Amino acid sequence: MKMYPFRVAIGFLVVFLSVILFLTTARFVPWGIWLFVWQFWPMLLVIFGIAFLIRRWKLNFLLGSSIFALIFALTGAGLWVTWKSQYFNTDQFAERNGTNVTTTMLSNELPKKIDHSDVRIIFGSSKIQLGAIDNSGSNLLYSGTHKSNFFTMNESLEMVGDKAKLTLKTSPWIKKPFASKGVNELNMDFSEKIPYSFDITTQTSDVDLNFQNLKVPKLDIDAGASNINVRFGASSSIDAKINAGASAIRLYVPKDLGIIVHSHSTLMSNNFQKFGLSKKDANFESPNLKNEKNKLNIDLSSGISRVELLPE
Repeated sequence: MKMYPFRVAIGFLVVFLSVILFLTTARFVPWGIWLFVWQFWPMLLVIFGIAFLIRRWKLNFLLGSSIFALIFALTGAGLWVTWKSQYFNTDQFAERNGTNVTTTMLSNELPKKIDHSDVRIIFGSSKIQLGAIDNSGSNLLYSGTHKSNFFTMNESLEMVGDKAKLTLKTSPWIKKPFASKGVNELNMDFSEKIPYSFDITTQTSDVDLNFQNLKVPKLDIDAGASNINVRFGASSSIDAKINAGASAIRLYVPKDLGIIVHSHSTLMSNNFQKFGLSKKDANFESPNLKNEKNKLNIDLSSGISRVELLPE
């Protein structure tokens, strides 16, 4: 069989990149790996240089394809070993960068004539803790800190009528953006005086949300393989949407909330019926769903996860 080395090289390259795309979309690795892989672009010169030699030497298809397969296998293994040794080893990363942790203070006064706030949080792999401001007499809209040794925080607050729109978004320092087990922590508290709608996007993270003393009518979490704890309050009805990879999800629910759960995953284990919910069509409902004024509407999409409802 005639050998077309440049076509074969492009074919192997497409397969190689498709594998990485699958791993990122399936949330096995963070999307930041693309910038890491791009640092090795000179390998393209090596690959096409070998393709030129194979054409010049007129190797047959079997031998030429075997050479390309070996090259891409070694390249993939080398990328993985480098990624793992540099960016997944907590001790090594802390040794190199532990002294460079930066703490950013975040706060803003509660604007006048405001009756709601949207909060958008966009993070990499991280630790996120949200709660209520301890002092109920405080006149702050939010207060907290961001600590990291490889991410900077971008804080944006705008007013649209009687609504505040807060965005907290991290951007990587280009020299060391991929240390998934480095320091990247957000600890924020919010006012008890107004309701908040939270939209949280993160990668593999520890997420701890304490909304017992907050009014949170809407919660949207989009996470990778994470450890997620949410404590809901009973002061209002709540629409909660959680989309996660292979995760451990614990939802603490007050007894005064009627509960309905919509699950879109057949691989998810749960304790819904043990908690007292009954299966009705494709949903799970609590016995007090119709009688309670405030309701918790949960929409779940996840990979192979464990979801638990726990009493608050």
